[in-house]
Amino acid sequence: MTIKYKSTRGKQSGLSFEEVVLGGLATDKGLYVPEKIPNFSMKKIEEMRSLSYIDLAYEVISSFVGPEDVPSQKLKEIIEKSFSTFRTPEVAPVVKLQEFWVLELF
Repeated sequence: MTIKYKSTRGKQSGLSFEEVVLGGLATDKGLYVPEKIPNFSMKKIEEMRSLSYIDLAYEVISSFVGPEDVPSQKLKEIIEKSFSTFRTPEVAPVVKLQEFWVLELF
């Protein structure tokens, strides 16, 4: 599955992942977004609930970056390395503070 990207200002479309990563901003000064947003079924979301943060990140990111852009094993390595220095395996833990759930970002 090849994911194509377009500019939010509409003057560019049909671009590859490599073109948008190396290109930065679109030539029309828009941001690049996927031409089609991946959709996760409720069944898939339920299946992903038990995944580790790294495995979940892989599942989501691989919906936007096809194996023709970054081979699956290489993408897994990049994700693992990116999150390897976080202090907790949850990466972005959510803690209960009185009646609220708060994302702990420190």
